[in-house]
Amino acid sequence: MRSVREDLTRFERSLIYLPSMSISFLALQNLSKSFSKTAVLKNLHLEINQGEFTTLLGPSGCGKTTTLRLIAGLEALDEGKIFLGAKEIQNLPAEKRPVNTVFQHYALFPHLSVKENVAFGLRLKGISENSTEKKVMEMLSLVGMESLNSRMPSQLSGGQQQRVALARALVMEPQVLLLDEPMAALDVQLRRQMQNELKSIQRRLGLTCILVTHDQEEAMRLSDRIAIMHHGRLLQIGNARNLYEEPANRFCANFMGRANLLPVKVLEAETHPSLLLDGHKIRAPKMRAVSEGELVTLFLRPEHVRILSPGLRSCDNEIDASVKQVSFQGESLRIYVTVNAEVEIEVSLSGSDTIRNFNPGDEVRLGWNVEQSRILFD
Repeated sequence: MRSVREDLTRFERSLIYLPSMSISFLALQNLSKSFSKTAVLKNLHLEINQGEFTTLLGPSGCGKTTTLRLIAGLEALDEGKIFLGAKEIQNLPAEKRPVNTVFQHYALFPHLSVKENVAFGLRLKGISENSTEKKVMEMLSLVGMESLNSRMPSQLSGGQQQRVALARALVMEPQVLLLDEPMAALDVQLRRQMQNELKSIQRRLGLTCILVTHDQEEAMRLSDRIAIMHHGRLLQIGNARNLYEEPANRFCANFMGRANLLPVKVLEAETHPSLLLDGHKIRAPKMRAVSEGELVTLFLRPEHVRILSPGLRSCDNEIDASVKQVSFQGESLRIYVTVNAEVEIEVSLSGSDTIRNFNPGDEVRLGWNVEQSRILFD
């Protein structure tokens, strides 16, 4: 079987995507949607650039799948507009929109073969048999399913079914490809393989993709930009590094990776900003205008906390703590400690630090530098 790279090169030479790559961006303007008087989307505004891989990330019920269905035309808007380039498309029926969707459960026709599934949309459009045959086989070759074109969906693995669903969507030459948690049912190893293949195809073809997922690792691996959603609202959008290091609020900090969110009180807010953490005075990172005595949240990633040992240079902030639990994660060692038995802090050690031996009840000294922490206000 040819490699994905070889098939991509072959597919690029066919140039079948060039006519549909003139759209500059997809714009969602103040989208709102309710079901049975329950608002699931509230004044959502989002712009997506041509050729960009954007992920809608959030927990179940946050409105991300509804957003995808509104773009696809599978649900009707209550309010707002959807622009594809300069053209409004919110009033177009689903079959008239130049978008296509790959669903979580693939939605393959069980009575049609792999080849017939991929050809279905082309035949509905009245494309000639010769052209249909050529495009279908190119697509199956692209996703590594050319040799299995006569099989039925029931004879395929989950990963193979996903490849067929992707080929069926791509063969229609969509200007925007919508992905509704298409890898959720795959095991971890296969999911990562498919993520790599999907990203490779997207980059080579310059596809504009919108992925819906609740898996932050998947979002970080695939996306040019990630839009974090909660309760029907867009909370923050940016690249993975920006969202990880500069979260807008407590929810974003907690949803993009593991985070220590520690309750602190402002001691001094002017000359030398400082905070009170469970009885310990610590140096504060940059803060907006605050008042002495104000309660805020100190944000600190577990990998930025160190367990200090003799001879290790000192940190800006150091406090004593007691080991509560130790969890070996293979490439990292997670240690949960308590400060005065009130505040719990997670520490993540990696590399040579994972061989250090810690046990519940051990007294340790924690340290971190000011620039590696942030103050969050909501």
